[in-house]
Amino acid sequence: MKKIMISLILIVAVAAMASALNLNYGLRTGLAIGNMAVDPDPTESEPGLENKMKMGFYCGIWARHMMNEKIGITVELNYVEQGDRYTDEGSGFTEHAYMIQNTLELPILFTYLPMEKMTLYAGPVLGYALNGGIKMVHDFDDPDVAEYMGYDFGEWLNRFQFSAAAGIKYEITETFFGEVRYTYGFSIVISEDQELMSEYVEAIPRTLTIGMGINL
Repeated sequence: MKKIMISLILIVAVAAMASALNLNYGLRTGLAIGNMAVDPDPTESEPGLENKMKMGFYCGIWARHMMNEKIGITVELNYVEQGDRYTDEGSGFTEHAYMIQNTLELPILFTYLPMEKMTLYAGPVLGYALNGGIKMVHDFDDPDVAEYMGYDFGEWLNRFQFSAAAGIKYEITETFFGEVRYTYGFSIVISEDQELMSEYVEAIPRTLTIGMGINL
């Protein structure tokens, strides 16, 4: 709850600053499709294990300053559910392993308007991992039976992370827009200070987001 309140305060502060500086600003939300580059790849050592995408969501606020009619800079504050999912179908059950990382992101995007209603953008993304871990779900043939277990990686997380993002936005109306973005991570999830965990597995988040936004 404390982290949610801090996020809300930051969002309100950014909105107030954007209004005071006479910037374009708004809200954005949508589907976050997560995948992680894992080394070593568990699918190579475990036959039958399949790498699936993890579905999550994102939401945030953005503010844009146009330097001229074509070029501008956009700064955002987003909450993003990242991660990955692995599935193993056994005899009488299916096992799902969810790698989870929830992140607060600050993208700084250089924007270009090639034509009316369309915006292209790319830039660095600073991230702070709020929490993370692994959730295991065992689904049995009996729909009334399931098992759950999990591991909290809170103390092992690499809190400060760096990524790069690129995407396209299209203005559907004066108020609403749709957008697609891909965020390519460079930082591993587990801190290198945790030698045992970081040597066992290295995971780097990659996220595709598809959603819409509002111009306020």
